[in-house]
Amino acid sequence: MVVSRVSSKKTSHDDSHIHLSSDKGQELSSTLHDIREKEKELITSEEAHRFGFPYINLANFPIPQDALLMLDRGFCERERMVCFYFENEQIRLGALDPTADMVLKKAAELEEKFRSDVAIYKISEDSLRVAFKKYDAIPKTIRSREEGFELSEEALKKQQEKVTSIKELNEAIAVAPVTELLALIIGAAMKANASDIHIEAEADDIKVRMRIDGVLHDLASLPRESWNKVVSRIKLISALKLNIIDQPQDGRFTILLTNDKIEVRVSTVPTSYGESVVMRLLRFYIESLAFPRLGLTGFTLSILEQEIGKPNGMIIATGPTGSGKTT
Repeated sequence: MVVSRVSSKKTSHDDSHIHLSSDKGQELSSTLHDIREKEKELITSEEAHRFGFPYINLANFPIPQDALLMLDRGFCERERMVCFYFENEQIRLGALDPTADMVLKKAAELEEKFRSDVAIYKISEDSLRVAFKKYDAIPKTIRSREEGFELSEEALKKQQEKVTSIKELNEAIAVAPVTELLALIIGAAMKANASDIHIEAEADDIKVRMRIDGVLHDLASLPRESWNKVVSRIKLISALKLNIIDQPQDGRFTILLTNDKIEVRVSTVPTSYGESVVMRLLRFYIESLAFPRLGLTGFTLSILEQEIGKPNGMIIATGPTGSGKTT
């Protein structure tokens, strides 16, 4: 009986010893991992200095989503590079091999396209993995495709549920992150069947207006401090020059839906309080109507049928935006 009790105590003591050893082992493993990571970054830094490029560790760098979206994810994976900073007239690229021909070519293209100062940094494999994880975290509502701006049906419905009234739209805009503002505004415009979105800089704030059935309605306000980032986002996806703010510019992008797409024509105009933006929404899907269903009856219909039967001449359809001229 005594022996049994002693064995029991010994076993309990051994278990405790093993548990403590496991904790110390995990701590030691974590410490060794941190040391190896620091060694890798040190080697990367030395290589950058040797090749004459600046170095950066992206582990704790706040990479903006707009910066990541400057380059296609597939392209970044192939060329082992990423855009980690984009603000006004500065673009910063990180690459495993900053001397690679495709990296240098892409930097030159971005410099020419956006008239911006582009610099290439040497980064490590770990930094690249960090950037790709942030790619995966980008909401689907703002991921871009090569052929347009992707706005999924699910995301569109989610945005539209937020804006059942003008009050709710203002509340949603007040708390929405900058990266989701554009999707929120476009979602609200599509729900209201608006033909145009006007985002206009004024003395105190930024007004969001939408043209519905030819009439311009005030719908919401944006804080001035977020306006530059919103304008940069719109100009980026519309292929407009970011550093030109004192001249009008015109561009376009396409919203890709499941069974349809909407072309958005964008115009920017400088004002005393900053750039104002107008976006016209052109829907590709238009219901095909038979001639008698256009709404013309009696004498008016007979006159139109008579005139379109003539071999030459002109018929002009006029009316305000959204009145049905295209249909």
